[in-house]
Amino acid sequence: MTFHGSDAALRVSRTNRLKLINCALRGHKAPWLSRFHLKNRAGAGYLVYAAGRDFEFANCELTDHHDCMQFYFVDGMRFHHNLVDNFDDDGLEPGPKKERGTSLLYQNYIARCLNPFSAHGRRKPGDPAVESEEGSGVYLYRNVIDLRHGVYRAPPSEPDPSGAFLHQHSGWLAHEHGNPTLAVYYVYHNTFLLPGRPANGHYAWTWGSHMGGTTRRVFNNVFVQLEGLPGTDVRSLSVEHDFQADGNLYWSLREGPKQTADYLAKLGQSALFEESRKRYPPGWGAHDLFADPEFIDDADAEGPVDIRLRETSPAIDAGVELPADWPDPLRDQDDGKPDLGALPLGARPFPVSLPGKETR
Repeated sequence: MTFHGSDAALRVSRTNRLKLINCALRGHKAPWLSRFHLKNRAGAGYLVYAAGRDFEFANCELTDHHDCMQFYFVDGMRFHHNLVDNFDDDGLEPGPKKERGTSLLYQNYIARCLNPFSAHGRRKPGDPAVESEEGSGVYLYRNVIDLRHGVYRAPPSEPDPSGAFLHQHSGWLAHEHGNPTLAVYYVYHNTFLLPGRPANGHYAWTWGSHMGGTTRRVFNNVFVQLEGLPGTDVRSLSVEHDFQADGNLYWSLREGPKQTADYLAKLGQSALFEESRKRYPPGWGAHDLFADPEFIDDADAEGPVDIRLRETSPAIDAGVELPADWPDPLRDQDDGKPDLGALPLGARPFPVSLPGKETR
C-alpha cells in the first residue's frame, strides 16, 4: 500500500502483531519546503504514530515529512530493511527510558534527518529513576546512517552562494527535547556518514549523553565525517554511568590525512580512562582506531556510496567480541574477529527499496 499524509500517514494503537511490509509512506514535505516552513507554517507532525505490541515494519519507504515515527508505546518493534529519508526534524523516536519493551532496528538506510534518533519528555530534579527490565531497550545494528547532505532548514536572510543553508545538521545522533533520560541503547556494527564534528564534542557522537540511570553500549561502529576532526571531549561522561564504548573507527575525509600522531591517544592517557576500567576492564576506547576505513567508494561523492570494505581495510578483524545473545543477522558471515561497520568483508549490501524499484 501507499499512504499519503499531511499530519500523519498512519496512526495505530491498541493493536497486536501489526506487520507493515512493502509499503510507501509519504509526508507533505515538498523539495522546496524547509524546516521553517513545516514547523511554523505548514503544521509539524509525525509521519507515523504507533502503539501496541509485536510490530514489524520491513522493506518500506518512509519519506518527506517533519518527523518520521514515534513508537514510545510499542512493546516489541522490528524495523528493518527500510528507507528513512528527508525528515527535517526527528527521525526514529523510541522515546525516553521506559520500563520494558525491545526495539530491533537493523539493516536500514537512514538519510537526511536533522536528529535521526530522539526523545521528548521532561525529567524534573528529584524524579525517581526508571528501572528497565533486563534485556529491554533499543538495539541499533547493521544500519547505514547517511547524514552527509543535511537538511534544508530555512531560507537564508541574505544571499548565500555557497548553498550551506540547504545542508545543515544538528550535530547530534541521539538527541532529546526537554532533558529526558534517553532510552537504553545498544549501538553496534553501524556505519555513520556525517557532515562534520559532533555537537559539544561528545565521544562516540553523543551516544554517551543523557544517561541518567540507564545503559549505553557503543561497539564496532564506523564514523566517517566530511569536515573537521572527531570530537574527543569526554567531560560529559561519568564512570558512575553504565556506559561502555570500544572498537569504533573514526575518520575525517578532509582533515584525517593531515594527522601524524595518534589522534585518539589523549583519552587513553587520561585519568578518566583509568577510572573507566573499573566498569569496563579494557577501558573506554581501548581498541578504537583513527584510520581511513577504505570503502569501495569515496564517501565524499555526491551520490550513493558503496560502503563495503576493501581487503586492505583496517576495519577488518578490528572489533571487540560482543555477547552472543545480541541479535546480528551477519554474525555468521564475519570470519575471525568482528569487522567494523555495517557490512563485514564479503557481505552483500542489503536492499531497502520497494519491490520492482532499483535497489538502493
